[in-house]
Amino acid sequence: MTQEEQYAILEKFSDYSVYVPALLCIYKVKALNKSLWALFVYLLACLISDRVSLLFIENERVLNIVSNSFTIFESSLICFIYFSDFSNKKIRLGIILTYLTLIILSFIVFVIQKKYDKVDTIISPIGSAIITVLAGSYLITFLLDPNILKLYKHYFYWVNFAFLLYFSVAALLFLSNNFLNTCKPSTLYLVWGIHLILNVIKNLLFAVGIWMKKNIQ
Repeated sequence: MTQEEQYAILEKFSDYSVYVPALLCIYKVKALNKSLWALFVYLLACLISDRVSLLFIENERVLNIVSNSFTIFESSLICFIYFSDFSNKKIRLGIILTYLTLIILSFIVFVIQKKYDKVDTIISPIGSAIITVLAGSYLITFLLDPNILKLYKHYFYWVNFAFLLYFSVAALLFLSNNFLNTCKPSTLYLVWGIHLILNVIKNLLFAVGIWMKKNIQ
């Protein structure tokens, strides 16, 4: 089996892994709070984005439009999730201001500069960096909270760790874009293969977090 064939199998496995937390959201629908409902919508958006991308796999312009639209929608939902879960008013204000800044930058890049159908090298890395900072901040909040004795029993610990793991690596990949555009195909398959594996891990961590959430009475 060639490296390309191995990558294709891993890509399909990564694509279908999102069904695990999505179906679990349906099964645990009574347990969903605002954050988990937003996560469910995010998972559905991932599914739709993947299916649309497959339909237009040979149309680069449409693929770029779908990818750029998903980037904004993804960042919006995840910012909402953290805004809902953070209780500190200053942090929540910081999330609002950061999100508004991202939206303004997106408007400048995609609308004013008319790069909505081009490969994005600005908004995606900024969005990934913002999510990484939010996830890292929440992890510190978890660790410093004396009321949380067993982190693994808190549902959002798993959701947060999934975001932290996936988007921290994604931010590094976006920053390494120039290298990835010039490296050997074997290296490219290896790097993006790791990214696909992390996507699978992310979805499994989501599933653990959803399962840990107790039903809302």
